[in-house]
Amino acid sequence: MSEELIDRALAARSAIGALSLMPVDRYADAADHLREAIKLDPTLVNARINLGNALLGLGRTEEAHAEYAEALKGARVVVTEVDPICALQAAMEGYQVTTLDEVLTTADIFITATG
Repeated sequence: MSEELIDRALAARSAIGALSLMPVDRYADAADHLREAIKLDPTLVNARINLGNALLGLGRTEEAHAEYAEALKGARVVVTEVDPICALQAAMEGYQVTTLDEVLTTADIFITATG
């Protein structure tokens, strides 16, 4: 087994461990686990998002926002739009437009809006 694969496995294990701590308000412990996971594998987007959530639980809002921003760096934005006119506008702005079914299994973050 390669060292890189072992690091990714350890990072995933650490991130999963952190998720079990947050529901019982052990945010500081969860944050420690998540930082370790990110140190082992900086590409773990969900670990950064969950670290932001843990930091919010600790009342450290600015640090949480910084983690959220770091998680979104390099993110690929895909628009799923029901209204064909809005879908066309998004496509004209340069966004990839597709159906929700196409991205449901691959996306990490979903943001919904009505207006």
